Amino acid sequence: MRTLLLVCYLMVITSCSSQRPTVDVSFKAPEIHHVVNENDLKIADYTPHSETLKKIEVPEYKFVYNKDYKLRDKIVGINFDWSKKQNDIAYYDNLDVRTLEELILNNHINPNDAQNAAPFVRDIFYFMTKYPQVLASGYLVGPSRDDYRISIDGLYVPNKYVTEEIKSEFIEFCMDADELNTEENLMSWWD
Repeated sequence: MRTLLLVCYLMVITSCSSQRPTVDVSFKAPEIHHVVNENDLKIADYTPHSETLKKIEVPEYKFVYNKDYKLRDKIVGINFDWSKKQNDIAYYDNLDVRTLEELILNNHINPNDAQNAAPFVRDIFYFMTKYPQVLASGYLVGPSRDDYRISIDGLYVPNKYVTEEIKSEFIEFCMDADELNTEENLMSWWD
């Protein structure tokens, strides 16, 4: 009896598995866009606009995203087709302090936002104004999603700009990062 039940069970499973529809699942990894070439980085002292400093101190409940994603994408330097469902996130790296300030001034990034355990955008901005050789990386969420935003999930300093001072400050600033690399280049990433 057990053998007969086992044979019937195997026949049913085999029959069902052969009738299972096939689904073509294809995923195209998002492109990574470089905002500035690290060789063109301006590392002279940087003084933010007073208007930016005022915006950074606005309490979170008063922040309203500018949903002009075409302007946002232009500032970040990407040309992306957001109409395709697979393209609801775009990655960027090498975002310099000047570009970050422009995003803040135009309400494209929330200064009071943080990627999980990463520092707040405003704190990253302050750090980048102190050290303009620091570049940010992260992602943009497309206009069709309810969580439309720009997030910063990493910082990077090219090897040629690393000094003992910036290395020490970078390590302290990024101490809670999920990944921290201080060999040659400085790199941190928050999951």
